[in-house]
Amino acid sequence: MMKHTIYISLLFLLIGGSACQKEDDLTPRGEKNNWFAPAIDATDAESVLRRKFYDDTDCYLLFNDTLRHEYQGTDENGNPYYLTELLAMEWTITGTTSRRYVYDYLTDWSQKQQVTQFLKDVLLPYIKNVLPFSVFPVNGIDQYINPNGEWVYKGTSLMCINSRCMVIDVSGLWNLSQEGQISFAQKLCCLKILGDWGADVSDPTFYYSLYNHPCYDFFTSSLGYAVYDYDKSWLFGITLGEGEDGLCELGFIINPYEDYTPSALEDAISYITMCLSMTEEEVREKYGTYPTVMEKYNIIKPLVSETGIKF
Repeated sequence: MMKHTIYISLLFLLIGGSACQKEDDLTPRGEKNNWFAPAIDATDAESVLRRKFYDDTDCYLLFNDTLRHEYQGTDENGNPYYLTELLAMEWTITGTTSRRYVYDYLTDWSQKQQVTQFLKDVLLPYIKNVLPFSVFPVNGIDQYINPNGEWVYKGTSLMCINSRCMVIDVSGLWNLSQEGQISFAQKLCCLKILGDWGADVSDPTFYYSLYNHPCYDFFTSSLGYAVYDYDKSWLFGITLGEGEDGLCELGFIINPYEDYTPSALEDAISYITMCLSMTEEEVREKYGTYPTVMEKYNIIKPLVSETGIKF
């Protein structure tokens, strides 16, 4: 009986050892290629440019939203089929948006070189602490929505962003002066901050999606959201701020339209810009007599400071 016990124990040890050995030999079978980077053996000018951009910045550079399109063989009918992976900017960590995007690619080599220099020298130094995984400059972003089961054109967007990429419409870049490029980069920084907070900056009512974010209170302070994009005639009887500050008593620090109040996006960008370009003393000196402005500033200032972005 003792011998049988010993033999059985040895058998279990052998089986266990064999199983462990087999597990040790297992290797991951997932994809090993990085589809955001150019092929390792690619020597064309664009691949060299993109590779150097990553080496210099730690951020991938894309000029197309098709990450891969690989021939897989033929199907049962003899037709070729491919494995295709797209950038898919409608996907987020929590799901998908109800929007789709169509891009106007950069095709001119000189524009690709110019935008690469702009990204490296002007934009990315601002956002070095919150770099996107990749950046995709284009000459236009068209957005489509599907309210009733059919995709319809909604409009254009300056930026769309998710955890994999930041897509930027750079069509306005080509004739900008150095100062103009700086202003453009700073506006993109503001959109990047909002995008990192979870806002779909291509949606005019994006702030509703920020309901659980601390910045949501910014959009509902005092009269706040009730007067975004609103006909100013409705505001009759409300005392408005004087001079260039326009609607300060309603909490707005910009007054871009004659008949309508700023949009939520314009409002947020104006405050983020203020937080990044003015000291607290300067803000209080200029807007200290406007309680709603100061309330909104006190909400958004610490959130902007956490990004590490500075102008």
